[in-house]
Amino acid sequence: KPRYDASGRFLGYRGVGHDITERRRAERALAEAKERLELATEGGNLATWDCDVATDRIYLSEGWGRILGGEPLAQTVRSADLLEIVHPQDRAAARDTYMAAVKGTAPHYHVEYRVRTASGNWKWIASTGRVTQRDAAGPALRISGTLADIDARKRAEQATRDAEERYRSLIELAPDGVTVFSGGVYEYVNPAAARLMKAASPRQLLGMKVEE
Repeated sequence: KPRYDASGRFLGYRGVGHDITERRRAERALAEAKERLELATEGGNLATWDCDVATDRIYLSEGWGRILGGEPLAQTVRSADLLEIVHPQDRAAARDTYMAAVKGTAPHYHVEYRVRTASGNWKWIASTGRVTQRDAAGPALRISGTLADIDARKRAEQATRDAEERYRSLIELAPDGVTVFSGGVYEYVNPAAARLMKAASPRQLLGMKVEE
């Protein structure tokens, strides 16, 4: 602050100085870490995110635009904007998992959900992160993490389940008896096999030894 004498003549300034070396080093290290992570995810199916809980501002790296099929541009959005493109059936899980991380009831943040892409289709992503800063009372001040495109994996899993269901339906309706046993104990019996063995139902034979 400026100092003056009784007549109003300027004498100089009075103030305080703070050593911010460690803070600047921490900021530089964080910036370098983010840059390395973004370089590692560039061109892939990954994006980084960083949420300032107090201001409800979420930074999304360029990878997020690529995941959604749009321009690879970094952007800052609010949680409500992000939740708007989440599939209605997945919104509760995404919101509840985020709140658990904010409140400190969960050590990490991980949730899988579908988001609407630029073309209007739905794509599965996995959002993973952890709290990087908390206040003295415990609630989170900042959360950071990654977003991964897992659509191919989820579609492959669903295709496997569909194939297994079709195979099971085929076996259930087959006129030939089909059984599966391990260690001499029946683990699966289809209806045709139950009829051939004069059982009331396939369930009656499960757990029985073959010789019985």
